[in-house]
Amino acid sequence: MKKIIFLVVGLLVLGASSWVIYQRIHQSQVDAAKAEIPPTEKAQRRDIEAAIETTGIAQPVISTEIRSEISGRIDAIRVKNGDVAKKGDVLMELDKISLNADLDAAQRELQAQELRLEKAKRDYQRQVDLHAKGFAVESEFADAHTAMDLAGIDLQVRQSQLANVQDKLSKATIVAPQDGIVSDITVNPGQVIIGATSVNQGTLLMKINNLDAMVVEADINEIDIPQVKLNQKTVVTFDSMPNLTFNGTISEVAPSATNRNNLRVFPVRVAFELQGQNVRPGISANIRVPTDKVEKVLSIVISAVYSNSGHDRYVYARTGENTFEHRSVEVGLADTAHVEIKSGLKEGEEVALSRPKSVANGDIAEDTKAKAGNQTVK
Repeated sequence: MKKIIFLVVGLLVLGASSWVIYQRIHQSQVDAAKAEIPPTEKAQRRDIEAAIETTGIAQPVISTEIRSEISGRIDAIRVKNGDVAKKGDVLMELDKISLNADLDAAQRELQAQELRLEKAKRDYQRQVDLHAKGFAVESEFADAHTAMDLAGIDLQVRQSQLANVQDKLSKATIVAPQDGIVSDITVNPGQVIIGATSVNQGTLLMKINNLDAMVVEADINEIDIPQVKLNQKTVVTFDSMPNLTFNGTISEVAPSATNRNNLRVFPVRVAFELQGQNVRPGISANIRVPTDKVEKVLSIVISAVYSNSGHDRYVYARTGENTFEHRSVEVGLADTAHVEIKSGLKEGEEVALSRPKSVANGDIAEDTKAKAGNQTVK
């Protein structure tokens, strides 16, 4: 009797152990099957806008380089970078000691010459009186007239010299030629600067930037440039100021390409108005140029679209809980995230976001993910 009891207990223990092992194996198989199921996304309708995207540097439309017209030593700088300057505000002053000395000398030379001219006029008048009475010597009469004319000419020279010194003195005070923001101050008090001439640009002192309007200087790839036109609307954003967005316009397109890092690109300028916002010159900007748009079209995430060596497009459409089929699709417009599906899928169908291990109707050995583009995917 005891043997029978032990046998029954043994069978029960063996059965329970077998059931536990079976459950673990079954759960492992279920978990393995689930692990092989790739993530999916449903095909749904959405608006898609294709656009050309690039980056550039924002600069003022009007930026004036401030240079002195005369050479000299800087006595004082009245502004600093970032200051708002109004037209006529004093920006910088050069040392005026030598110029004031030149002014004083020129004024005294002018006074002396005025006295010499008065004397020459008196001498000539005396010769005129003597000549009228018949007592003048012709040579002395002619010499007196010549001396008076020379004194008059010399007076004009002295007047010009004085005006020249006064002009230099006025140019020793450098003022803002326009309203704007001060930037790029490159000099310090006490520094000797070179004045701008016809053969020398002179020392760059600073810049005055009119920030009512700005432009972004950017490059567009030669593949995309046929879609770009003058006055085309754009969107301007900044990574450093994510809350700012401006509507821009393409104001200039280069007529010929430029080589940048072994790429052929066309420089463009995008103009936009600040509308009271503070955007500093030299900041990096993002340019988005919309080129085409479709509304409420069937679409999927672009990473779910594959292509083979023949450039045929296809997806892995879900047909069951853990089954997928290779299905050709016709694609249309694409943005950076989604692509339009013209045929091959229905709304609500799911597609794999990565290549499944099991495909119902075979597969293509070599496939690549379709790339997001700024144009219609082909």
